[in-house]
Amino acid sequence: MAGWRWAFFINVPIGLAMLAIGRRVLDREAAEGLRAGADYLGALLLVGGLGATIVAVVDPDRRSVAVLAVVLLAGFVARQLRADRPLLQLRGLMSRSVVGANLVLAILAGSMLGFQYLVTLFFQSVLHYTPAQSGVAILPIACGIGFLSLVVYPRISQRTGPRVLVVPGMLIVALGMFLLVFAPIDASYGVDVLPSMVLFAIGGGIAIPAIMSTAMSATTPDAAGAASGLLSTSQQVGSAIGLAVLSSIAAATTSRLASHGSTEMDATVSGYHLGWAIGIALLVGAAVIAASTLRPKKEPKLSPATPQSAELCSSANPS
Repeated sequence: MAGWRWAFFINVPIGLAMLAIGRRVLDREAAEGLRAGADYLGALLLVGGLGATIVAVVDPDRRSVAVLAVVLLAGFVARQLRADRPLLQLRGLMSRSVVGANLVLAILAGSMLGFQYLVTLFFQSVLHYTPAQSGVAILPIACGIGFLSLVVYPRISQRTGPRVLVVPGMLIVALGMFLLVFAPIDASYGVDVLPSMVLFAIGGGIAIPAIMSTAMSATTPDAAGAASGLLSTSQQVGSAIGLAVLSSIAAATTSRLASHGSTEMDATVSGYHLGWAIGIALLVGAAVIAASTLRPKKEPKLSPATPQSAELCSSANPS
């Protein structure tokens, strides 16, 4: 009866624990219920629309699901524009920086999760690691991103601002993925894999918090909660779609090459390589989007003749 699907039930005790803690520490007055007019219909439309979108991406032949996704998401947008207490204040979240940051974060998250999933398969099917060994082998990514985002990024962003770190961070992630595209069948973890994961972690640890900080700095205080929720949603949806797309491309490539006479191992590795290459292309495209949308607002020109103007210019935040 036991199998890999049971691993997902780890979310149940964690969720129950967070629910118990939340009831103790969160302000009951801050939350809206049905009586206060909370937009539960909007929430249902959004969840249903996003779920249908992911199903449609995983199985393109189910066109009816794709149509359902469009209808539900369109209904969600219409609901948010007309509801008295909308789930998301869309008009307040339609700035160039917020929209661009959410799109870029979704692409980055999808590329990164797809890369990590294929890496774990590479460990087991090519390097012949056990599942436990694969988990240990990929730890540099998790530990590196955690350390960079919590310790290193805050110090760097205080000097540069978050906006200027987004594109370099994403390109470093892409460089890390690029190195693994050339990993041979007889790859060595220390030589062929570890450098890729180190660069991947460095870039992710810088780019992810930089994107989030940029989006949050472009919102008003009353829209901060909605902006944060939208970022989280974009990250999760992008991760799900990116994982589905990259893994499907890798599997289809492996099947096609195997049917044309390639050995099983060659076909498998080529599938992983193409999946990572597509992820790189997505990251480069996202970097272009970031460069064109996540631009600092132009400050009004001040007269250099007054001491006050010089003081304001010298203290202006470059972000």
